[in-house]
Amino acid sequence: MIVVIARAKIRPEKRDDFLAAAAACVETSRAESGNIAYDVYESATETNAFVVLERWKSHEDNRAHLQNAHTQDFLRAMAQSVAEMPRIEAITPAKIDMLA
Repeated sequence: MIVVIARAKIRPEKRDDFLAAAAACVETSRAESGNIAYDVYESATETNAFVVLERWKSHEDNRAHLQNAHTQDFLRAMAQSVAEMPRIEAITPAKIDMLA
């Protein structure tokens, strides 16, 4: 499994554009082969700070996702919306313990 965490600060005037693009990407990404989870969260403490949290069965599934048109559309929308360079991490966990 791979976990992708993308953090982005969005310019206030681009918030609605970003949210529309994110919603479209979430819906389509969840239907992709190999997707376990995909969602966008907003910080409770920092205005216009968002986190995209993805889980994929494999690196290959994530690579295929990155090539899809809807993902490319979202990445372009994000690039036009950010206040600073986003931070994107891909994590391959050795073990996940379910706490609840």
